[in-house]
Amino acid sequence: MKKLLVYLIALLLTAALFSCKQGAKDGRVYKIAYMICNNTRETNERFVPLTNYLTEKTGYKFELYTVNTQDFVSEYEKKKFDFTHTNSYLFYLLKKTKGAKYLCTEKRGAYGTRTKGVIFTLKSSGIDSIAAIKGKKVLFGPVFAPYAFLAQYDLLVNDGVDPEEDIIYAIPWGSFKHQKVVYGVLYNDFDVGAVSSLDLEMMAKEGKININDFNIIAESPLLPYCTFGYADGVPAKVVKSVNDALLGLTENDTAAVGNETLAIFKRAFIDGYEVVDESEYDIIDRYAKTAKLPPYEEF
Repeated sequence: MKKLLVYLIALLLTAALFSCKQGAKDGRVYKIAYMICNNTRETNERFVPLTNYLTEKTGYKFELYTVNTQDFVSEYEKKKFDFTHTNSYLFYLLKKTKGAKYLCTEKRGAYGTRTKGVIFTLKSSGIDSIAAIKGKKVLFGPVFAPYAFLAQYDLLVNDGVDPEEDIIYAIPWGSFKHQKVVYGVLYNDFDVGAVSSLDLEMMAKEGKININDFNIIAESPLLPYCTFGYADGVPAKVVKSVNDALLGLTENDTAAVGNETLAIFKRAFIDGYEVVDESEYDIIDRYAKTAKLPPYEEF
């Protein structure tokens, strides 16, 4: 009996060790830092399934790690995470200043892996050009938003409007800043708004606005959408496994979260991932210079 008990314990330990090895090929936990979009809760709900999927698909262990936009550079310097999921400006900034590497770009909406910044008004406002914005109240999205601040700031400057002198501008507080910009214009608190074309597209699709109420008076070139990157030093085999898993995602893929099985595309609000030419990010350098944002900040 004693020999049988010892044998059973040994068998259970072997099974447990095998299971751990299968769950994490190299015994490490890789953290994916997700930029907090609207708020922490929404970011977790969106991307826990995708993170769990990467663990299931690759055999490596991944954990979600949420980071505020303004903290990404300092957190990267402290080596708090291995992979990044950010907007294109933050990826560009991490790449240019800290050596982050490109992985792939997210697809969503009419332009797939790209979107554009737009400057819009109500059709009833009578404002139909950038020149007509002078002296008006303008509501931008977050300062680090490439399609809701940087692109539009550059559009104004290059069309002879100094945002610091010629307009009165503001940025919403709290969560869901992009939607607040649209509502700020819709309800006449501001004359002009700056968001991405995707913001207007999604809000119209969800029945929150009637797109015909608005007039687009200027738009930027198409820019890469949200981007996956990784820190220098992450093993190449892990990077390849993650890249293959992301590029292979389909609308039928699911992941286990607790007792639920969730559809990744639906939960994360995505249409997949693709690789784009990294040169498409170069225009963001000009935008950062124009707005005097990192790495070109002035005090």
